[in-house]
Amino acid sequence: MTSPRVGDRVGVAWIGSADGRCKFCREGNENLCVAFQATGRDLNGGYAELMIARAEFVHPIPEVFSDVEALPSSCAGAVGYRSLRLTGLRDGEALGLTGFGASGHLVLKMVRHRYPNSRVYVFARSEGERAFARELGAAWAGEATDEPPERLAPSSTRLPPGNPLSRR
Repeated sequence: MTSPRVGDRVGVAWIGSADGRCKFCREGNENLCVAFQATGRDLNGGYAELMIARAEFVHPIPEVFSDVEALPSSCAGAVGYRSLRLTGLRDGEALGLTGFGASGHLVLKMVRHRYPNSRVYVFARSEGERAFARELGAAWAGEATDEPPERLAPSSTRLPPGNPLSRR
């Protein structure tokens, strides 16, 4: 969104400002910019009903979402979206999610919407998290040490030797 109008319903995420010119900004990694400023930490706002924000760092909120439903997309959802974007996932490819906390369930919802032919496999410690993952559409949910039903693309995280996710 480059030109929000006064009165538009928008959200502001953790990244409140960056220089927009450095290598990191040009690559879409504004969080690594040396001029990065965080909403609520370096810039006023974050817990307010109204605030001033740079247009390039606000995101439109579709009317279909209530404020309560939209709120996670400005924090955990932003973290999850960035992680999902960095995977380079293409529709039809399998995705493994390790852990199913604040951003995991939002990533699963995003994948089901944006990549409807992709299967999502969730590795979580508690049965409650695994049940929630299946409820949201995970193709499979198991323990972190379980073998997934199919081979997954390599992960960008460092996993201990012997972990099923670290096998190629």
